[in-house]
Amino acid sequence: MLSKNLLYFFNINLISNFINIFRGVLLIFILPPTIYGIWTIINSVVSLSKFSTLGLTQYFYFRGRTKYSEIIYTDFIPSMILFLIIPSCFVISYATISYLLFLDISLGAFECLIVFILPIALSIRSLYLTQLKLCRSIKSLSNYELICSLLLMFQVLLGWMFGIVGVLFAACLVLVPVIFTMRGVSYSSVNFVKFKKLLKYIQPALNVALPLIAFTMLKYADVWLSGWNLGVKWSGYLGIYITFTGLVALPASIISTYFFTSFAREFRGSVSYTLKISAVNCLISFPTAYIGIKLFELLTINYLHDYLPASHLLNSVWWSIPLLTLRNIVTNFLFANRIYLLELCVVISIVILKFVLWNFLEVADVLIISNVVYCLATVITLVFAVKIINRRVMQ
Repeated sequence: MLSKNLLYFFNINLISNFINIFRGVLLIFILPPTIYGIWTIINSVVSLSKFSTLGLTQYFYFRGRTKYSEIIYTDFIPSMILFLIIPSCFVISYATISYLLFLDISLGAFECLIVFILPIALSIRSLYLTQLKLCRSIKSLSNYELICSLLLMFQVLLGWMFGIVGVLFAACLVLVPVIFTMRGVSYSSVNFVKFKKLLKYIQPALNVALPLIAFTMLKYADVWLSGWNLGVKWSGYLGIYITFTGLVALPASIISTYFFTSFAREFRGSVSYTLKISAVNCLISFPTAYIGIKLFELLTINYLHDYLPASHLLNSVWWSIPLLTLRNIVTNFLFANRIYLLELCVVISIVILKFVLWNFLEVADVLIISNVVYCLATVITLVFAVKIINRRVMQ
């Protein structure tokens, strides 16, 4: 049964991710670097909306797949939407528009409205995905990701017709299948008593969320800093770098998501699963990175002349990108064993390093140094985590 699920999961996720990659390439074709940079900035800040529940979605996911967790999580969904998601997303939207104004980029009224709607749509999507993971609904999870990938293809059509407005509007379409699925589910009523019960999970949830928030800031720090120092166009180039990093990390992401969803308890106290998945990832990610960079180089030389600086950047740093993919696997191991502070300290240290390096070095040098240091720090973190687990066992 597991082998069938694994095969189905891999096939559907590969299709979904290749659709996303194809969509990303088409967006580069239809959007000039400046507009692509604006989209990258908005997408980077709005991506923080997945933590709008103050880490509750991540907490219930990483605590393990149990029927108890599933019942509690489903019971709290209405309260999380009303008391946490809506206020948090308002703050995120305001921060997005404020940062664009800081870069002398003003949005129209309709664009601002979509920027306010988009974080809420992404937050509710995150709620639904976590619910599927808690139910171990691997087929439903894969099918939903495929539907979202197909819906997001409208970004290309609407972006070609309406520019940044069309791209933003199409991004909200991920909410459509959630609405159709959730409308048939019976949820409890919203009240302050239930919200008070929810609050007792906030502290442990923040322990999970803070390292993930820090990592999201680390992921997009280069986009924000490049926009600040070099202009919005360079935010677009760094957006391509992030997309390429996601492509290289794709095998590790699919493998680790499946195994953690199916074998959460096996990740606890044992490093063997982590080491095996890491070995497979290394064998796949380096060839993927090399082939990907050559294909993008051909595209820029023949068709995407405005994106040649992004191609030169990727040619300089491509070998350091696979080093980052180790993080996806190790984080699942750390969080399954409730080792949060160690990961938080590492990520914050790398974010600070990036801020310092951006003041003294070229873009490529900043990326290479931070990627190598982060990889070394991840390996050291894994070694210390194993020692912490062994000490717990001895006690």
